[in-house]
Amino acid sequence: MPGTSAPVIATDHARDLDRLSDEIAVHGRPPGPQNAEHATRLASCRVNRASLSGDVSEMRRAAETLDAALEEFGPWPDLCYLRASVDLKQHRLADAVASLALGQGLAGSPDGRAIQADVDLQLGRYADARRAYERLAAETPSWGNLARLAHLERMLGDPDRADSLYAGAVDEITAKELRPYAWVEVQRGLMHLRHGRFGEAERHYARARAAYSGYWVVDEHVAELRAAEGRTDEAIALYEDAAGRAGRPELAQAVGDLHRHAGAPGEARAWHERALAGYLDSARRGEVQYHHHLAEYYADVERDGGAAVPWAERDHALRPHYATEMALAWALHRAGRQSDALDLAHRAVASGVRDPHVLRQAGVIHTAAGHASEGERLLAEATRLNPRHAAFHVHR
Repeated sequence: MPGTSAPVIATDHARDLDRLSDEIAVHGRPPGPQNAEHATRLASCRVNRASLSGDVSEMRRAAETLDAALEEFGPWPDLCYLRASVDLKQHRLADAVASLALGQGLAGSPDGRAIQADVDLQLGRYADARRAYERLAAETPSWGNLARLAHLERMLGDPDRADSLYAGAVDEITAKELRPYAWVEVQRGLMHLRHGRFGEAERHYARARAAYSGYWVVDEHVAELRAAEGRTDEAIALYEDAAGRAGRPELAQAVGDLHRHAGAPGEARAWHERALAGYLDSARRGEVQYHHHLAEYYADVERDGGAAVPWAERDHALRPHYATEMALAWALHRAGRQSDALDLAHRAVASGVRDPHVLRQAGVIHTAAGHASEGERLLAEATRLNPRHAAFHVHR
């Protein structure tokens, strides 16, 4: 019909959000959940929707639903598992372990052991995490267990084995599990991007997009690829769209970083202020998941090492692993405390980390501290791992 606009086609992501909203409405009708099983269904829908939307305020409400259900119905194992999962997402590692301990038999179950292994990895207990992941993958080679082991290999082991494990995870995903398929393909793409293999990254991201349309996580990573390729305008558009849909402050920072990289300081400042406001709002609420981002923001956006160090110290105290060690080392480097930065950079590298960006930062720190030969070695290793390193790096 003339003048009639084309109908809007709902994406897979939008349809899943609507489905979960409908389920939440059904399960939450008065008088509300009448037993632990019903409460678990409602809480699970809220957590899944919050994870899918990326909205941090929605995850807060999901956590409140979980706490209310635990208060009313007691430590039902499935509720405790959900609570531990949310604790882990929010970087509350001690709370995650406590939540596991509450549910009878939960800590020794495969799901409970997987969360404990995730906690061990965040606490820098790399050998314990590896043993647990390998045991879980051998006992139950589900896509989730294989992806966990692949992530560890990607960062602290053999990238080729990681890719093989991710491929195995894909093989375990059923035809109906399109969102997990897209997520695993994104992880494979990210691994290739970190090592400068842009064509491989593109192929995996394309598979993710084709399998599960409208997912902001896919667009976020495609934006990072476009930035690395120097296609700045496309990267900005993709990041702005993802930031508008998910509302996450780290996406706003990525937009600001790109505008600054492109020589548009006014636009950069507006987006950076939006990111900082989101980070600080989270911190004022007593949340800890954005401490790492605050450390990087002050170190790299404001170039204020003195402001970066306290946030990096808080994050490292909670999660003493290679990434927080390097974030603190970089903050100390920005603050001119080269000896302290060098000690932490040594520890981060000693973990066996294979991330080119981490190794590059370690190389800069060693050089600044007067250890030029080791700095050159680390920079050469970073270049070997990613010979196509771009000057622009997205912080996450």
